[in-house]
Amino acid sequence: MNLLIQRVKKSSISIAGKEIASIDRGILVMVGLKDYDNDQTILRSTKKILSYCFFSDIHGRINKSVQDVKGAILLIPQITLSIDTNKGIKPNFSDAGSSFYAEKNFEKLKKSILEEYGTLSYGKFGADMQVDLSNDGPVSFFFEIT
Repeated sequence: MNLLIQRVKKSSISIAGKEIASIDRGILVMVGLKDYDNDQTILRSTKKILSYCFFSDIHGRINKSVQDVKGAILLIPQITLSIDTNKGIKPNFSDAGSSFYAEKNFEKLKKSILEEYGTLSYGKFGADMQVDLSNDGPVSFFFEIT
């Protein structure tokens, strides 16, 4: 599972011009799923999302998690985070999770975050979404969870 996590001042998702989710201060989590993702990958990803330090303390040091600052989370499935870009000039989708497994694992990740944190906004699997965000910093981190 690949995660691109951005600290945001605000972010929203729209489908066909209609806003379906939005957050204020928090993190935007874009998720690329793979077929080998499993329950352990989901647990490690949940821990990373909730515990990793994305926010600054009063001294300007990045050492606070989304839980520490009671920030919002916006979770978005994004197939292009799982593609192989090492060869050629076209995306290779062979590493991306099949729709069947990826959707199941996205649902499991949503459930895991909700159980641990209690609140979550999210996009729709397989939809053509428009994402608006105000990146704070900018602060962005990429994680490969195996």
